[in-house]
Formats: sequence, C-alpha cells, structure tokens
Amino acid sequence: MPSFTPLLNLLKKVIGVDPSTDTFNIQTMLNDNWDKIDSYVSTKVPKQTTANINYYVRTDGNDENTGLINTAGGAFRTVQKAIDMVPSILKHNVTINLADGNYPEDIKVTGLTGGGSLTINGNSGNIDAVNVNSLELFGIATPTTVNYIRANTITRDAFVVNRVLGFRLNNCKAIGAAVGFSGIITYFSVGIIANGVFSNKGTGITADAASHILVSNATGSNNATGIASVSGSTFTRTGTQPSGTAALETVSGGFILSNVLNPWGDNTSSIRSHVRLFPTGGQTLNPNTYTKIQVMGEAADQLGEWDTVQHKLRVKTAGLYHVSFSLLFNNTEASKQYIAALHINGSQSYSNAVWGPNVAAIDVQVNLSKVISLAANDTLELYGLHNNSIARNVSGDGLYTNVTITRIA
Repeated sequence: MPSFTPLLNLLKKVIGVDPSTDTFNIQTMLNDNWDKIDSYVSTKVPKQTTANINYYVRTDGNDENTGLINTAGGAFRTVQKAIDMVPSILKHNVTINLADGNYPEDIKVTGLTGGGSLTINGNSGNIDAVNVNSLELFGIATPTTVNYIRANTITRDAFVVNRVLGFRLNNCKAIGAAVGFSGIITYFSVGIIANGVFSNKGTGITADAASHILVSNATGSNNATGIASVSGSTFTRTGTQPSGTAALETVSGGFILSNVLNPWGDNTSSIRSHVRLFPTGGQTLNPNTYTKIQVMGEAADQLGEWDTVQHKLRVKTAGLYHVSFSLLFNNTEASKQYIAALHINGSQSYSNAVWGPNVAAIDVQVNLSKVISLAANDTLELYGLHNNSIARNVSGDGLYTNVTITRIA
C-alpha cells in the first residue's frame, strides 16, 4: 500500500509491503511530487533581484495588480503589499513610489540583505501629501531610505528603526500628540535622520540600544524631551533639532555630540572664552603690598571679556577655566619672596610664592597655573607681591610676564 511523506505529502512506494507487480501513474509518482517540492522550496529559499525594480502604490490601485505601472490598473493599493513583493536579497535597487493619499497602515519592512538598496518615496514637494499610520524598519543589512513620509499614529512610536545598518530618513514627519512615544526611535542601528518635523511626543528623536545616528536640521516642538541618547548610543547633531521642555537627555551611557571635539559643545576657539595678555610696558610694585597688575594688553580676547580699564576679566559663561599667569621681577634683592596671585570677585583665591636666591641684582620668575571654577559674571584679577626693601619693577618683556585664560569645560 503506498504511503505519503509527513512533511510534503509526497507519494512513495513502500518496499516489502507493496507488491512488486504494482504500477503507478507517472504523473502522480513523479510530476506531482516534483511540483510539491518546487512549491515548498520556493517558500524557503530567499528570492533575489535580477534587475532594478520600481513599484507603484496608489489609493485607487489594487493589490492584485503587478505594481509595476503607475496607473489605477497597474499599481498596488497598499504599501505593505509593495513591501512584501521586495525580494529578500537585493542585488539591485528597489524603489517604492507612493502616490499622494492616506494609507492607514502600520508598515513593516524586514529581513533584507545584499548589495542593492531599498528606497520608499513620498511626495518630494509636500511632506504632508503621503500619510501612513506608522513605519518600522527591522533586521535590514542593505541601505534603506525613506523620503517624505508622514506617520500619524498617536498610540505607538511613529518611525521605528531596529537593527538596521545604513538607514536614512529624509524629510519625514510625525506630529500627532503621543506623550509616551517617540517621533523616531532607533535600536542597534546606524544611520542618518535629515530634516523632518517631530513634535508633540515624549521624545522627538531617541537613539537607543547602542545606536549611532546623525541628525541634521530636524525640527519640532512641544516634546517632553527634544532628543535622547540611551544605553550606550551615540547621537551626533548638526544644525537644528526638535525642541522640548528638556532640550536633551542622556541615559545609561548615551552620548549626545554637536559635531564637536570637546565635551562642552564647540570646537572653535572663537566661540568660547580665550584670553591672552602681554605687557604694554613695565610696572613698579611697592614692597609688602598686593598690587594689581595693570600693564596687560590684549593679544586675544575671543568674547570681549577683558576690561582694559578695570584690568579684570568678567566671564560670560560658567565653567572650568585654566589660568596661566607669569611675572618676572627685575633686579631683586637677595633671599626675598615673590608672589603671583589671582583674585576672584575681589578676594584673593589662589597664589604661588617663590624665594629668590642668595644673590642680589638678578631677575626672579613666578609662575602660577590653576584650573578654577567660575560662575557667569565672576571677575578675575591679577596681583603681584614682593618683600624687597624698596619698590621693584615687573618686566615688560612678554616672554616672561604674560597671562593665558581659557575655558576648558
């Protein structure tokens, strides 16, 4: 008696049971079995592209169409149908073109690989023309681009990028009120978010789970948090970004950078405190009296913080400042003390003292280098002191008498 295999239901002859004189219809025994095998394999072996493909989706289309012609009789009706028609292995470029209209779908693109690419296009002239409910990219290892799509969900994250290497979201939009969700959220992904509008969310854009993303000139408002970097993600921003009650948030080792090389948000000296002062001449200091150094002229003052009349620095921004201050006392007496001091807000705060040698009529150098914390509008003044028996001169040679002040954090 013939039997059938348990997986594919293939007809087979049972040796030792079926009579040797039994005969079988060749169509049943061979052709039907091969058809079953071919059908099964076609669902298990990933399909791959053989040429570039352009699919079209229209609100007046039909999912029974081929999707290859931009007419009501040729285009698909749903975005997901076009996605499902994309082969798993992309050796060429596949483009899905969405006509203007509303597509109330939660779209998911998943499992693509290969050296080709996938592009989903809305209307490049109108960011509000092509509307979907939400869009998720998942498990994709080929360049994937989404252009000019608006996602209107208020019950989930509008755009989700999960385990995607080389994505780009250009001019996308999500502004439906959804306090507990993000306009865009990425997980374990690398890519670029360019332009676009993300408003009324818990977070405008979130990089999570070791993602590495660049956001360029995105906008948005009325978010609880504008941008967030979570769980070891690196979030680099250039140009504008979505705003929020909190502009940004970092959690569990996330980093947010601004196209910078340092931790306080700029890599250009012209936009942070940096002052270099050199003497315009010598100055006489009477003994045993702290005297303000008043001969310093500006070699550099990036933010205009040095007051040349009051001879003091008034900082504009709170932070840590490195101060390097050097004085050279000329023609000193033997075995005397010389001090360089910093006064913050009118009070002596830091100083360094040296003793001259047991030899008279030589010059003595005093150097003071400190990292100090200053609040906005704090003042910093430079003082000198010696205990010679008569007045002594501070050198006007800028190689030995000079000051550099730089905000470092």
